[in-house]
Amino acid sequence: MILNHQATAVFVSHCGWNSTMDSLIGGVPVVAWPQGVDQMMNALMLMQNGTAVLVDEGDRANRRTVGSGQVERMIRSVLDEKPYKKAAKRWKSAIATSVGPDGESRNKFLALVAAQWAKVM
Repeated sequence: MILNHQATAVFVSHCGWNSTMDSLIGGVPVVAWPQGVDQMMNALMLMQNGTAVLVDEGDRANRRTVGSGQVERMIRSVLDEKPYKKAAKRWKSAIATSVGPDGESRNKFLALVAAQWAKVM
């Protein structure tokens, strides 16, 4: 609900899979701050699709403190640079179309369920 609210302009996220999907579905650009596991891969995917910037922690092996000024600059850069918002909105639209009544994702899911149901019956 928060990421779909019109007042939400940017999402500071660790980029876990659920947060990554929520940002794309909500059409909200991301300041990516991954901490481990799959999060860096997800952050890089968002960056490649034009919807995120990555918090620079320098040498990740020797973590350092990221100052509030740096985080503020990154948030402002996402807010001020229109391509991030445009890319996020394109993803939101593409996902909504895909899962909509005639969407490819929805139709393939229904076909899979029908095929599995036929095997059971």
